[in-house]
Amino acid sequence: MKKKIRNSAKDIHTAWERYLNHQSSDDDLFTISDSLNGEDRALFDRISEREWELSEDAKLRDTEDIRNQYREEAKKLIRKYEKPKIADTSQSLGKHRRLRKYFYAAASVVILAMLIPVGYLLFNGKEQQPDIRYITISSEMGEIKDFVLPDSTKISLNAGSIVKYPSVFSGEKRMVEMSGEVLFDVVSNPAKPFVVLTDGMEIKVLGTVFDVKAYKEDATALVSVVSGKVSVDVKDGPVLLGKDEQLRYDKSIMAKEKLTIDAEKYLLWKSGTLYFHRTPIQEVVNMLNRHYKANIALQDGTYFNLISGEHDNKSLESVLTSICYSTNLKYKKQGGKIVLYK
Repeated sequence: MKKKIRNSAKDIHTAWERYLNHQSSDDDLFTISDSLNGEDRALFDRISEREWELSEDAKLRDTEDIRNQYREEAKKLIRKYEKPKIADTSQSLGKHRRLRKYFYAAASVVILAMLIPVGYLLFNGKEQQPDIRYITISSEMGEIKDFVLPDSTKISLNAGSIVKYPSVFSGEKRMVEMSGEVLFDVVSNPAKPFVVLTDGMEIKVLGTVFDVKAYKEDATALVSVVSGKVSVDVKDGPVLLGKDEQLRYDKSIMAKEKLTIDAEKYLLWKSGTLYFHRTPIQEVVNMLNRHYKANIALQDGTYFNLISGEHDNKSLESVLTSICYSTNLKYKKQGGKIVLYK
């Protein structure tokens, strides 16, 4: 007796394409998983149990790079699974069936690898995990947004920031992902640590107040602790931070530096104040673009200028004039943008 086919090859193919394009729904993920029958499903179960155990002990780093790598592998599988452009003979059908079986077996590995880094596993052995919905909140350029997470943790997003979190913190960790700059006021729960994943860093806390600045376009990421303790895990190991301590992480060379700071200064953005402390000029330009919704660029060349100072709700022109005075740089309006130059 033939096994019942729940989804057509076209349905499975479409589900994979939507997942690879970040457009998938929960139904798409179940479509892919449900397609793994017989030996392939047994393989899926064995791998899922082993990979889940390993993921509990592994330190997850560079999650976005890992996901992109597995998406590329999945795309290769999709191309192999495309309907063969050959005659409909028994030999070609047999080849197509073998190719289909290979696709399902390999797909089980790929889908696990893609889902585990964000803590989302559809199956663990034979038991199905609860359906968890992920929520994304973001702030526009020039906007500061306050929000409360499901565990009552308070967060504030600086301009151009994103936070992704589950609708329910149901596992052993309260895990969120972010990019940009976010202030976290974490509700204490020793039994369920709060974990932030961002741009090569994994930040673990129990209950504390800390600021994370990790914009994709900036070369440096900062973790500044206002109260409590924070563990920041980067590529070469963890760093423990306490009150008024900061980790500066140079993403380009993966170098870290632990500093003593006045953490409150790094929260001045909450009131609309710009604060620079030996900030590279390129990152200053990035901050101005986000804060003022401006279009500022550095003219081609090499710049080693480091900027320090506070600018309390001043106009863009006032800030640019101050920067140029302290650096001997100049600026000009060119078309629809502002150009800083030597």
